[in-house]
Amino acid sequence: MKLARTVLLVALGLLASSMSIAAQEPDLARIEKGQDLYKSSNYECDSCHGWAGRGKPADHPYSTLADGTKLEYGGNALVPSTMTRDEMIMMISCGRVTSGINLMPMYRGDAWTAAYPCWGKVAADMPPNQLPLRAPGRMLSPADVELVVDYVQQVYQGKDMTWDWCRKYFDNFLRICEVWAERGIQ
Repeated sequence: MKLARTVLLVALGLLASSMSIAAQEPDLARIEKGQDLYKSSNYECDSCHGWAGRGKPADHPYSTLADGTKLEYGGNALVPSTMTRDEMIMMISCGRVTSGINLMPMYRGDAWTAAYPCWGKVAADMPPNQLPLRAPGRMLSPADVELVVDYVQQVYQGKDMTWDWCRKYFDNFLRICEVWAERGIQ
């Protein structure tokens, strides 16, 4: 009986440790879905943050609005970001305004409401010029926001673009990846 109990405890320990390891490994399907959202014309994350997560300067064409207005910013680089998962979820969901300038639109439809307060506040708590604009395309669901965060954290945050992710990003249109590699862009 004692031996059977010991064997059972060892087996449970091995199962728990293998489950822990599996939980730490990235889910490739989730990351690829996040990439699809990131590069989708519905959300255009790459128009500000770039296909390689390096951001774009303020003089980039995407920093010029349709009416010719030049914005004072591009998109932040994601590679050096030290944001936590929860901070990224909040930023994508709620957007960001600094000094009355919309730096990032909100991508969650119920952001700044009682259902999803942003940084503990709702729209009524904020001056109108301090609320982020709504995303130009469709809103992301909470699950989709998490998929984008999975992608950013696994592919960009603290990492350099890899050949495999470049190839996936451009759907095997390898010339872009070849130029990127030839130029040593990191």
